[in-house]
Amino acid sequence: MTGKMLDSREARNSGKFVMFAAATSVFTALIVFIGWWFQLPQFMSVLPGLVTMKPNTAACFLLCGIALWLLRRPAQSLGPVEKWT
Repeated sequence: MTGKMLDSREARNSGKFVMFAAATSVFTALIVFIGWWFQLPQFMSVLPGLVTMKPNTAACFLLCGIALWLLRRPAQSLGPVEKWT
């Protein structure tokens, strides 16, 4: 990385990583919620045999994934909000 700006390849790769992290977080949360809803122990933990993920932790995963997804856009596409800062 040279200077303060990312070149287009780095920006594209970081955007893909953020989308992957957001999707993984949301997917994990939804699987855990399904596990708790239908009492499926294999869906209540991330890996079989590990401690179960509690619903409030799954809710945090879901909210973090949504936040990452919403923040994946560059700052210049925020429109009127940018004028106030």
